[in-house]
Amino acid sequence: MLEKHIKRIKKSESGLTEDDEWKEIPTLGQKINDLIIEEVPDRSIKIKKENKNNIEMYEIDALELKDEFSNTAQYFKVIKKHLESKNAHFQKFKKDTERFDKEISILKPKKQEIKFDLNSLNYKEIKVTKLKQELDQLETERQEIKSSIIHFTNQIKQAQSEFDFKVEQIEEIKFELKRLEKKESLQQKIHTEQEAIDIIKQELGGVVDLKESNRIHRTVNTLVDLLNSKNQITLNELNSVKDEFSKLQTKYIDLMNKLK
Repeated sequence: MLEKHIKRIKKSESGLTEDDEWKEIPTLGQKINDLIIEEVPDRSIKIKKENKNNIEMYEIDALELKDEFSNTAQYFKVIKKHLESKNAHFQKFKKDTERFDKEISILKPKKQEIKFDLNSLNYKEIKVTKLKQELDQLETERQEIKSSIIHFTNQIKQAQSEFDFKVEQIEEIKFELKRLEKKESLQQKIHTEQEAIDIIKQELGGVVDLKESNRIHRTVNTLVDLLNSKNQITLNELNSVKDEFSKLQTKYIDLMNKLK
């Protein structure tokens, strides 16, 4: 530091002017000229306090509270409906389970035990009250067995009725299938015959002898009329059979309904 101070050149001896000194001062960029700003935008923030009376505040709070209650009530309705559906399903399952257990127990009857033998009873010790109790118990058990027989008999009848109905439907579909197959086969046959006739007519069109061609044309047309007549008769017979079958089916259904 001492050496630097000794070697320092005085300002008067350096020959530098004030402008030269300003040039040596480092700057961040170009010098900004002073400008006159005509108008400065207003950037002030104003806080406005809204004064609301009690009635307005009550209406706003009541509306919000009403919306919340409405959403909650709607949610409860959905939950209630869902729980009711689950409860109904559970009750149905419970009834089906009880019915199934009852039917299984009926199908597996208890082993019949002879509680007493009349031949081995001592008539001096036997009492009328005891015999009546045993009789009532046997009557009750017999009635339960009878009810079970009626129940399963009705189920068998219902199953048999459903089985007969399915058999009837199968027979109807089979008959209709055969009829449609025969009809399609007949239509295909007619189409094939018509194609053959058209080919014959086309070939006859190239015959030089017009008289011979006309004669063959008449013969072919006669054959066509004969085939069409035969096919129409077959279709009429099929429709007649179908009508008769429909009548028999209606009579059968009426008869089954009367028997039920």
